[in-house]
Amino acid sequence: MDCNSVIDSFSIAGLISLGNLSFAYFFAGTSLLLFSSFSASALTVLGLLSYFSLAIIPFSLYYQGVKLKKWCRLCLWISGILVVELAVSQFLLPDLVWPSFGDLGLFSFVFLVSVLAWVTLKPYLNAQNDLYATKSKLAKVLSNKEHFDYLLNNSRRITSNPEGLGIFLKGANPKYHVLKVCNPYCGPCARTHPLLEQLYEAGNIDLQIVFVPGGGDEVRLKTIRHLLGIASQGDLEKTRQALDEWYGQEKKDYEAFAAKYPLNGELARQESNIKAMLDWADKEQISHTPTIFINGYELPSTYAVEDLKYVLN
Repeated sequence: MDCNSVIDSFSIAGLISLGNLSFAYFFAGTSLLLFSSFSASALTVLGLLSYFSLAIIPFSLYYQGVKLKKWCRLCLWISGILVVELAVSQFLLPDLVWPSFGDLGLFSFVFLVSVLAWVTLKPYLNAQNDLYATKSKLAKVLSNKEHFDYLLNNSRRITSNPEGLGIFLKGANPKYHVLKVCNPYCGPCARTHPLLEQLYEAGNIDLQIVFVPGGGDEVRLKTIRHLLGIASQGDLEKTRQALDEWYGQEKKDYEAFAAKYPLNGELARQESNIKAMLDWADKEQISHTPTIFINGYELPSTYAVEDLKYVLN
């Protein structure tokens, strides 16, 4: 009943198993019949091949029953089909004719192409299967909340209260407080934004965004002022839309963004907020963006932002 262990136990040069040869045999035979419209010559080719294919039956039975002591239901069915194929060619088909070289060549070509295609694709398919299995195991490890909580509680903890800083998005049913320290012109920050937005959309987190200019040039400060100014208007959906649009831009254009979201006195009122964020970032020794804190603890280095979907959902 253990088909995989039987089929994969015997191979030629470690590449071509009996299962591969069986597939190539039946595929080539079916292709020959279709291309020749079931001509007498094509039927003769398959009738002659059915004699040679019988040699595999005693070998298969011996290999399963004596050497491996395991039986493969698929292998037994194939052996039965080979017997039926010979019986059909002997008793049900009309008098066979001499096969044409064209039909022999077509069968040989399709057979060899099938075998070579498998030899070529097998390493890639095996690698994909191994990668899928590895990812599946990794996902199980990453989704272990006890393991995550242990690592999280042993990582760096915030020492200064960030309440009131930056932009705060209140979740519908929050279980976690996620704080992202970011730079509006930082590529990795832009890539993490939609991932955190998805978690916020699910209602599982409160999302707080603290900005640092990362260089302090006036354009970056203007952008931070503008984002804070939009948030200060109290329109949650407009704030989310502005953040999505800003981080979704491939080429950041502040002037175009500012023209789409015009502000009046809100910009001037953001200086104290910017200074408070910079002071907080200095106290917390923020050295890179994005830096993520969850419930006051820095995201462990073994986890990427993409992995949060496993433990925060």
